[in-house]
Amino acid sequence: MIDVEKFGEMSPEQLEKWARENPDDAEKLGRIMVNILEKISHLVFSRIRA
Repeated sequence: MIDVEKFGEMSPEQLEKWARENPDDAEKLGRIMVNILEKISHLVFSRIRA
């Protein structure tokens, strides 16, 4: 399981190091982030059209 709370405390360099050391988890986290951004953009654009 990915501990998402620790990412807010990481520097960009630490996050990059973690991603290199944990490529599978980094890919999962990336997919989760993309999914969240897609949902947010859908909500924003649906409100703009309304």
